[in-house]
Amino acid sequence: MTEPGDPLPPGAGGELDTTAAPPLRRLVAVNLGWGLASQTGARAVSAATAILLARILVPADYGVFAVATIVMELLISVNDVGLFTAIVRHRGDMAVAAGTAVSLTMVSSAALYAVSFAAAPWVASALNVPNAIPILRVAALVVLIDALCSVPAALLTRALRLGRRALAEAPGLVVNAVLTIWLARDGFGVWSLVWGRLAGAAVVAALLIALAPQRPLPGFDRREARELLRFGLPLAGGGLLTLLLLNLDYIVVGRVLGPVQLGLYVVAFNICTWPFQLVYLAVQRVSVVGFARLVGDRRALGDGLNRSLALLASGVLPGCLAIALLAGPVVRVVYGDRWAAAATAVPLLVVFGGVRTLEALIENFLAGVGRSLAVLWISAAWLLSLLPAIILGANLGGIRGVGAAHALVAAVIVFPLALSMTRPSGVDLRPFLGQLFRLASAGLAAAGAVLLVSSALPGDVPRLLGGGAAAFVVYAAVWAAWPDLRGLLRVGGDPPAPLVPETPVSDPQ
Repeated sequence: MTEPGDPLPPGAGGELDTTAAPPLRRLVAVNLGWGLASQTGARAVSAATAILLARILVPADYGVFAVATIVMELLISVNDVGLFTAIVRHRGDMAVAAGTAVSLTMVSSAALYAVSFAAAPWVASALNVPNAIPILRVAALVVLIDALCSVPAALLTRALRLGRRALAEAPGLVVNAVLTIWLARDGFGVWSLVWGRLAGAAVVAALLIALAPQRPLPGFDRREARELLRFGLPLAGGGLLTLLLLNLDYIVVGRVLGPVQLGLYVVAFNICTWPFQLVYLAVQRVSVVGFARLVGDRRALGDGLNRSLALLASGVLPGCLAIALLAGPVVRVVYGDRWAAAATAVPLLVVFGGVRTLEALIENFLAGVGRSLAVLWISAAWLLSLLPAIILGANLGGIRGVGAAHALVAAVIVFPLALSMTRPSGVDLRPFLGQLFRLASAGLAAAGAVLLVSSALPGDVPRLLGGGAAAFVVYAAVWAAWPDLRGLLRVGGDPPAPLVPETPVSDPQ
């Protein structure tokens, strides 16, 4: 049994029936729609939860939870040793590969939890939150939950069944939000965030396993393990370095400025990631498999990357502009006056968030075409250049200085490096760079409209609503008036049939 957007079952002889299979562009479009719907709902629930919690908890609670979040995200990033993406683009025997991946993930997660449990006192001391030891040990349980659903989630993504992933993730998000708010109101403080996160993760894991097209049991094949780890380990290393650099600021702010400033910084950073989380995370779920299926056709691959980058930039730019120029009203309206100081870091962090969105898509392209080592080098260069910049920024300018460090390193060092990494794949990105000039022109017009409208309105809410509306209306008008930008939405001929030789994962029903 198939659902809309699923690849069709294999034809005779175990080969993909490309005459009956939906075109790749339609598969991607349908699943991108699911991704956007899922992320829109997730952002709405998360934003509502954050608003309520900001009125219940204090900045110090957010600071302690930020430390626990660092640990959870770092563990999850390396928990499957890159096997998620390796399964998504695997070209061998999927039944054997999936069983091998389950075994490798279970072993790695158990080892990671043991290490994190033992290292909790050192981590709490290093991050200047000595009372966080039990919180860190409980929060790290998320790595064991993640191990149960990593391969099922990869199989769903591989089969482009993001509708099922959305159905699995939505209930977990609701459970997380409801339990967290309930416990926070009952006085559980930072523990409410931890228990909510674990409960939501458990619900998602159970549903992903139930909805996966296959439920592989642990197994092991030495050849498959070697192939999976050869591709996955560089991605895991790159993912770990990326999360280190994305959480390096939390470590430095907590160490240099203390838990209260860390709590303010967490709010500022969360705001700057709104466009990234809404737009990019929806694209991420289809981009790796989409690029992987175009390997072998350089023209289609280049056109896909240029178009994807331009559309992604078009989607995040108006949101980034509105948040940067209306940072004060955004923070005060959404989180309350006690968090107003967080607004000083938001405009610069939004620059980082926009650049990060485009750079992340390039990383997915590199993973899709099999250049996982390039992802590792980008992350390593980013981390090495960011560390001294953040330390200097924190000491000279507080959380605003940390935001400036993020923006400069991302725009001046990392993004040009990521662009250069696409050259060995034979992709010419000059069409995208040309579109950036046109998008910047639309952005400048929108920025002027925001400043003009917001300065004429009294109060935070009118400025936020009026300025935000002006940004989107003017940006959309300039965008629509430019033929080259309108051309991004035109759908030409479908790309060639998927070039993946193996049989796709099919629904056992």
